[in-house]
Amino acid sequence: MTELTYKGFLAELLPRLAPADTVVASIGLPGSVLFRAGHRPRNFYVKGAMGLAGSVALGLRLGLTEGRVVVLDGDGSLLMNLGFLAVLGEVRPPGFYHLVLKNDLYASSGGQPVPGGPNLDFSAVARGLGVPRALALTGGRTLSDVLDETFASAETTLAVFPLKQEGGGDLPWEPLKIKYRFLEALSGKSS
Repeated sequence: MTELTYKGFLAELLPRLAPADTVVASIGLPGSVLFRAGHRPRNFYVKGAMGLAGSVALGLRLGLTEGRVVVLDGDGSLLMNLGFLAVLGEVRPPGFYHLVLKNDLYASSGGQPVPGGPNLDFSAVARGLGVPRALALTGGRTLSDVLDETFASAETTLAVFPLKQEGGGDLPWEPLKIKYRFLEALSGKSS
């Protein structure tokens, strides 16, 4: 098991984001840890819709005219809607980066093991479904190197990052507050 934590991952990721970039974080730890580590007006936290962060982000990517769209998705959440990768491989929008935070657990629902866990290779699945770029933090590669490679191209990219399980809590905002704050940010009225 890796020693990389969610907070350590975000410490490397957040400085790479531009103000115009939109981040969509999935239910559970990806969203709650992002909220605490680096809330930005253009962060959208998917709450109560397991498996749909990629779908929400794809809709945003197709509608937004500026910035990149970055998805922070848990492995359990992505596994709940694995068919999304087939759509992503078909549509292939530029400036779309799906970052899979893999801890081999359904952390938000009690820590049950994800089926396939250590053997589940999201990069191979994504490549097989036509996603142009599929990367993973493996072997002797550093987090910084893989993040640099992830954002080096505007091509649709999926990248997998093994992370240590850690607590993160829930988001303090209700879904309607998340929605309206995000819409304000997109309209340029955000504080």
